[in-house]
Amino acid sequence: MLSRRDLIRCGVGSFALPFLESVLAKEPDGVPQPAGAPKRLVAVAIGMGVYPPGWWAKGDGEAMQFGPALEPFAKLRREMLVIEGLFHPAASNYEILGNAHWGKEVSVFCGVRADPQAVRLATTFDQVVARQIGPSTPVPSLVLNGEGIGDNLWKCRVSWLNPQTPAPIISDPRRAFARVFDTAPPPDDERSILDAVHGDLARLGATVSRADGQRLQEWQDSIRELEVRIQAAHQPPQPGNWQPAVIPAAELQSPGTATDLVARWDLLFDVILLALRADRTRVVSFLMSDCNGGANFSAHVPGSLTYHGDSHNVKPENLTEISRLHMKSLARFAERMHAIDEGGGSLLDHSAVLYTSGQGDATKHNSDYLHSLLLGRAHGAIRPGRTLDFSKDPHREMNRLFLSLIQASGVSASSYEGIDRPLDLA
Repeated sequence: MLSRRDLIRCGVGSFALPFLESVLAKEPDGVPQPAGAPKRLVAVAIGMGVYPPGWWAKGDGEAMQFGPALEPFAKLRREMLVIEGLFHPAASNYEILGNAHWGKEVSVFCGVRADPQAVRLATTFDQVVARQIGPSTPVPSLVLNGEGIGDNLWKCRVSWLNPQTPAPIISDPRRAFARVFDTAPPPDDERSILDAVHGDLARLGATVSRADGQRLQEWQDSIRELEVRIQAAHQPPQPGNWQPAVIPAAELQSPGTATDLVARWDLLFDVILLALRADRTRVVSFLMSDCNGGANFSAHVPGSLTYHGDSHNVKPENLTEISRLHMKSLARFAERMHAIDEGGGSLLDHSAVLYTSGQGDATKHNSDYLHSLLLGRAHGAIRPGRTLDFSKDPHREMNRLFLSLIQASGVSASSYEGIDRPLDLA
């Protein structure tokens, strides 16, 4: 078997590699190394909530049934919890600077009412975890936003390092990739990052087991495939018989708004997958779409406006399908996690992937009944395959779930923002 020092001698010791069972869990000189795959936390949110008539689940395990918005999770019935009825009592239905959406969005991962005058919120639960386990990886936490970043402190910023400092956000998949792999954002003709270590990877492949050789090849293929897709998404038009495009008014969006938000979600989720698999980070926060987002979904949902616009016009089919689009991208990500063998379990088995929102019903803009999902097992701390309804529980604070996830991530904590009773997820 190989040790980590052998990898350094091969020249790939500083290169992000997937789990390889051929690498010993202990160095030759007896220095202990972490045994098994680490725990990871992925916190995903959207700003607008869901359309409840299309969002429902009932039953447990293989008997679990889904409404149309949750149907993308059909293959993951045994790997998820559907959690209904939690809420943020301190941050429910309040406004920031006259906006009814911003308060619900900015408080989604902490449950604390923001104070815009003092510019104060709270350390969000994901950053509590990152503070403890983040130093173990090159990127302590990766914070992403699907729709781009505006200049409003209370919009789009759901992850906070401390009560007065929001975490830096990345929305461009190219920059997210560069952040994860510690490279400069590449020009269009930049070589693959694999080219620099091609010979070393070939030598490593000749020394590991057949199973690890296959893992290594799949890993290289996944990096190259993602590089090609990211480049293609930003490829400038080629010269030729140019004709001016007729652009519908609905597609004329301000800078920073994704042309195809759904494609951007998938690219960002693929960067997250590589980052987790290579142990470049163990904590990720991702706001897929924000509460007042201007992304137009008409390419995927004919007749749709923006999610926010459709919520006011109450178009049931559109709202259900937009919720489904969000969940289809998340389910695709979770299925890929579930397919990655890390020895003793899949990447999803070793992770907790949360989905939630600061709003419940998108048409009512309410926040007193929230809809959440939890995928993965966090090394046995979570028992999935169930639907949990807390709507009649007198202690249904969302921060109970956050405290549970903090503890499930391996962080020693007895309370979080006034809550000292975690939910029993096992």
